[in-house]
Formats: sequence, C-alpha cells, structure tokens
Amino acid sequence: MESIYYKGAPPMIPDMAGGLLAVGMIPGTVAIPAIQGGRIKALAITGDKRASALPDVPTIAEAGYPNATVVSWYGLHVRKGTPQPIIDRLAQALEKACASEAVKKSLEAAGGEEAYQDTPAFAAFVQKESDRWLGLLKAREAAK
Repeated sequence: MESIYYKGAPPMIPDMAGGLLAVGMIPGTVAIPAIQGGRIKALAITGDKRASALPDVPTIAEAGYPNATVVSWYGLHVRKGTPQPIIDRLAQALEKACASEAVKKSLEAAGGEEAYQDTPAFAAFVQKESDRWLGLLKAREAAK
C-alpha cells in the first residue's frame, strides 16, 4: 500500500465511496455514519474490542493482525508546574462528567466510549503509548 496524506478524515469518505481510494484508516467518529449509510464498508476496527455501533465488524486482531491494534484517545493535559489542587479539581470534574449518562451516550453516538483514567493511570498510559510508538519508529528507521 502507498500512503496518501489527507487534511483530515472527512475528505477521504467521498474518495473511498467513489473508488479513488481502495482502503483507508478513518476514525470511527467520521467512518461510522458513512458505514451505517452504506457509503463505505468496514473491514476491521483497530481498537482492542468491537465497536458498540458496529458489533458485526471484527477487531483488527480478530482479522489476523494482532500487532496492529490502535486506539484513539483524548486526554486533558495541563502545563507543567500546575498546582496539584488545580489538577485534582480538574480530575474530579472530568471523572464526574465521564460518569454522566449524557456524556456516555454522546460519546457512543460518535463511535467512542468513556474510559476515564485517574491522573497516575493516565500518565502511565501516555508513557506506554509513547514508548510503543517510539519503538515502532525506531524499528522502521532501522529497517531502511
């Protein structure tokens, strides 16, 4: 496959639907409406579990590529040196919002899901993701 860079995922949908692109990796928030509308077909979900909006679509691991699992995530970050009481207050507000049924439903409707992590767990997650991607980049450079 050859990489074709787009300015975001939405412009990929018409190109895939029209046959200009044979395959693409698109975030669920953009892809799910096009899949449900029959404009494009989903081959696999890159996450570690099936999407609730597309329960019949296998994960990339189930499709035979266990090392290709990739999850999209969002996190709230603050500037280094932010006082701990402010970090704690933000974390508590975020945890409360993520526990809300309205937030959960909104995320699910967009093809996502709530996965709140407290500050230490999120920091460990970000470090693990950083290490993973840095290792892949180094392996790619070594293979050149």
